[in-house]
Amino acid sequence: MEPIQLWRIDLNPPEPRQTELERWLCPEERARADRFIPPEIRRRFTCARGSLREVLAWSLGCRPHDLRFAYGEQGKPVLADQPELRFNLSHSGERALVGVSWQRELGVDLEHLRAGVDFRGLTARFFSEPERRALSEVPEPLFPREFLRVWTRKEAYLKARGTGLALPLADFAVPLGELPSPRELTWTRDRPEEAARWPIQEVPCEEGYVGALCAEGPEWHAEPVLPRFWAGPGVAVEMPNGCQDPWLRTP
Repeated sequence: MEPIQLWRIDLNPPEPRQTELERWLCPEERARADRFIPPEIRRRFTCARGSLREVLAWSLGCRPHDLRFAYGEQGKPVLADQPELRFNLSHSGERALVGVSWQRELGVDLEHLRAGVDFRGLTARFFSEPERRALSEVPEPLFPREFLRVWTRKEAYLKARGTGLALPLADFAVPLGELPSPRELTWTRDRPEEAARWPIQEVPCEEGYVGALCAEGPEWHAEPVLPRFWAGPGVAVEMPNGCQDPWLRTP
């Protein structure tokens, strides 16, 4: 089976690039963007959604504005006309992460490390007992990053399953420390078979960010498509089958 593709996205590109990305949004997405009052929040949403459309269109060989999204009961998006192409998007700060896979459910999460957050209070409030016990041994200077490792892995798991917070964060435990390859959950309150069904892997990120990927089934691997940020077909990558960015030049 093909590897899961991971795409990194800069949410603060030059203004001409921002205009290009906004061009791909559907009317509903534009209306949603317009509801964001702070301009930087609107920009981040627009660039994230526009880039997601580009990545998916590149994978399918179509135009970004032709894609139609549908949503599950808990709000997880799917492609209405190509449901076999699975994807997930997460963004935080000025970065976004997109995971793409054929016929394999997946979830990604990305978090920006911020100062002034009560990480220990959040640990006590949301995490499972095994996670709280393990994190209690982490030295204070390392605690914020280790907290985000746990948080992103839990979020990626929930997003892969498509449950949202209908499944409490304290009802399962993820492995701690570095995860260069997929590993299963370490504990679940119910349905222990779920532990092996959804392996989790750390996603390497630049300084100040922490990322995670969770995908269904055994024996998968993920790889970044690019060593740098996605910047549109013909800029960051070649088009499939040697085609030359057919939709970027479409009026």
